[in-house]
Amino acid sequence: MSEPEGLWQFSLRVYAAPGVAEWCLAQQDGLGADVNILLWAAWRGAGGRRLAPADLAAAEAATAPWRDGVVRPLRAARRAMRGDLGAIGAAAAAELRRRAKALELEAERLQQSALEQLRLGGTAVEGVPREPVVAANLVLCLDRLGAAETAPPPALIAAAVTGTCNTCL
Repeated sequence: MSEPEGLWQFSLRVYAAPGVAEWCLAQQDGLGADVNILLWAAWRGAGGRRLAPADLAAAEAATAPWRDGVVRPLRAARRAMRGDLGAIGAAAAAELRRRAKALELEAERLQQSALEQLRLGGTAVEGVPREPVVAANLVLCLDRLGAAETAPPPALIAAAVTGTCNTCL
C-alpha cells in the first residue's frame, strides 16, 4: 500500500500542473489569497473532506501570524530584489534573491506542515467523485475572499485528484 501523499508533495505536484501556478498567483496578488490555504483546501478535498467555513477560519487563524510575519515579508524582500535599488543592481543581488526565494519556500513548507498537523476535520464524503469536493473547498476559499464568482481552474481540480492523494487525511 502506498503512503498518503503529504500536503507539501501534493502542492508541488499540483502547482506544477499547467496554468495552476499562474491562477494561484493571480488570486494571491489580486485578492490577497494565501496560496498555501488554497492548496490545503484542495488537498483536503482530494482526500475526501469537504471543509466548512469554521475549518477554513481555524486554518487561517492558526497560520496567519506566520504568513504575515514571515512568509509575506520574505516574498516582499525577494520581489524587491528584481530591479535596481540605488547602487545595488538586480544582477548584483541575483544570488541573494535566489537565497531569499529558498527561504520563502522553506517558510511556506513550514506553514503547510502546520496546516497538515492541524487535522481539521471537514465532513468526510464517501462514494462521491473527488472533483466536486475539491471545487467546493476552493469556492469556499474564494467566497471568503469576496470572489465567489471566480471559478477554480479545471487543471487544478484535475491535478488534485490525480496521483496518490486519494488517501490524503
